Amino acid sequence: MDGAAKKRLIGSIEEIQTLASEFASEKEWEELIHFINQPPWTTPADARLSLTIAESILGQMQELNRVKAGFVTAAHEIVGEGVRAGATA
Repeated sequence: MDGAAKKRLIGSIEEIQTLASEFASEKEWEELIHFINQPPWTTPADARLSLTIAESILGQMQELNRVKAGFVTAAHEIVGEGVRAGATA
């Protein structure tokens, strides 16, 4: 991998880390839970809309975790193969 591609890949991974941290911020999730427990958050339309959004986010996060696990596993395999072949980074 040339230097420019490596720099771009590392930059992308660092941006993923930043976005993941922002997404995982507890304050907004706690705020949502607080709002959901407040009236008038009781209509069937509210529940349907909110559940659809939450389940969509959950599914996307589960898929992102699967993709990340595959990425990390592949990286381990690549490095392992390079070490066995005597390659250097």
